[in-house]
Amino acid sequence: MQKNNRKSAQRNRQIEGGGFKMSCPVSVLRCKYNIVFDLDEVLCIDTVGSGQAPFFKDRGLILDAICPHYIFPGAKELIAFLYRMDEIRVSFFSAGRDIRNEPLVHALLKSSLSKQEYEKIKEGVQIYSRQHTTEDTPAEKEDFSKCFGVYKQKKRKNLQSIPKNGESLEDTVLIDDDHTNILVGQIKNHLFVERTEARHFESLRTDPKDNVHIVNRIYYVAGLLFAAINKSKVENIFLSEALFRIQYKLKENQEKFHFREEILSEDLYYRLGLETLRAIKPDLQFTTRESYLASVGRPQTAEEVAYFEDLIRQKKEIDEVYLPR
Repeated sequence: MQKNNRKSAQRNRQIEGGGFKMSCPVSVLRCKYNIVFDLDEVLCIDTVGSGQAPFFKDRGLILDAICPHYIFPGAKELIAFLYRMDEIRVSFFSAGRDIRNEPLVHALLKSSLSKQEYEKIKEGVQIYSRQHTTEDTPAEKEDFSKCFGVYKQKKRKNLQSIPKNGESLEDTVLIDDDHTNILVGQIKNHLFVERTEARHFESLRTDPKDNVHIVNRIYYVAGLLFAAINKSKVENIFLSEALFRIQYKLKENQEKFHFREEILSEDLYYRLGLETLRAIKPDLQFTTRESYLASVGRPQTAEEVAYFEDLIRQKKEIDEVYLPR
């Protein structure tokens, strides 16, 4: 049944936060958005230098999941916000191994949600890992080559099995930092965000340029997602179509749609994301050069030095014997 033909006579309940209003249909079981998160370089990283670790420690953003992981500021607030919306179902899809993905996701959820919230959802968390990625069919290989010009051999994240109980693939979105991770036929379902690495945080120390976007991409994700959900409701279209209309455009004198690179630096989405997530944490702020340097430049105790060095050692040991990518 096409979403454009759905009756709009449903009563609506309003969720407000940070100046952003979302209209939630009462019949959520038949109209649920699936939001799927990649993990590495989208929500977190597993490698930082010992000089960077104080920034994450000061904010309670270091999680132990097989090896230390460093959660991006704003990620826990985004997870908490989405889990408090009845019409949204959150899941996770990383090409990493399940032996790492599952403890990482549960550690992230425990630190993002209240104990009561976590206990309520922990048994139903959907976590997709490397074994759930799929090989391209011959037709998909041809589609990929037409779309990207050169075929890239890899297993991809097929979202087809994620919708449950009458939910729609068209209302499913994968948040991922690589266009080639998703099937070409599901490009409309992809919310693209550039990857964030440890070096981007360190650039706040070494590069005098304004780097506010590269270390605050989680707010871009939040803002773009909320804007797409709102557009879906206002225009009565599927979420994937709303997202596609925001992210893609027709180039002049061409028939194909192209990703709008300029959207990645549009302040609108960063600010919308931040303002909305302040419903979870009112004093939430962008990471800035000043806030980063205040943490990494402060004197460290002997205990802290030993702790940070141990984090680096743990990661090295795990890489060598346990979790080669």
